[in-house]
Parts: sequence; C-alpha cells; structure tokens
Amino acid sequence: MKHDTLTVYVSPKCTNLRFSVKKVKRDVQLNELRCLIDTLKEKGKDAQETMIFCNTMNEIASVANHFLFKLGVHAYDHKNKSPENCLLSNYRSNMWQTRKDHISASLKGNGLKGIVVCTTALCMGVNFPDIR
Repeated sequence: MKHDTLTVYVSPKCTNLRFSVKKVKRDVQLNELRCLIDTLKEKGKDAQETMIFCNTMNEIASVANHFLFKLGVHAYDHKNKSPENCLLSNYRSNMWQTRKDHISASLKGNGLKGIVVCTTALCMGVNFPDIR
C-alpha cells in the first residue's frame, strides 16, 4: 500500500532561534562541542544561553559529563561548586518538578544561565526569548 505524504512547513516566528546540524561520526561527536566549552570558559555566565538537544537520557548524561569534565572549575560561576552556581544543567521529563521550575525560571531571565542539555521535554509549549 502506497501512502502519500504531505509536508507542512510552518515558521515558529522566533527570531532568537538558530538550528545547527552537522553530521559527524559517533566517535568524534563530543569533540564537536569544543567551541561551546571554550566560550563558556571565556565568558562564564555572560555566554549566550544554549540548549543542546539529545534523544535519550544516556546521551544527556554523556554530554553533560563531557562538559563538566572539560570545563572543570569553569563549570561554576563562583568557587562554590553548588548546583545553584553551575553553568550547566540537564533537563528531562522524569526529573523533580522543583528542579524543572528552577531551570525554566533561569532560562526566562530569573537566574544563572548557561548551557542546558535536554530532551524536547523542555520546549513543549515554552518560549524562552533569550535562548540562542
């Protein structure tokens, strides 16, 4: 049975969004994030907010751990290595609601920002005007 497909293109009309896709081999994927790591080291909390979307929770853990390892002390806004001072967050559907709310508030301009490694659960119906 042949199915006809219909492709519908709808603009989200969000001027603050830019999608970048680069096909790379699996063994060098994490190395492709080097420019974001360098920017976070250089600018700290003044770096542009960035979301990195992953397909699975294992991918989120892998990417987040890579960032934490490469950033070292630069992963935190202050010398105090508490979660509140970390410039890196992860977001997934099965985390505590209070943590989700904290990350959402930060992305809406009410807190420390940086890079969020997430699944698409973060963006379902939410507008973060400062995200690039």
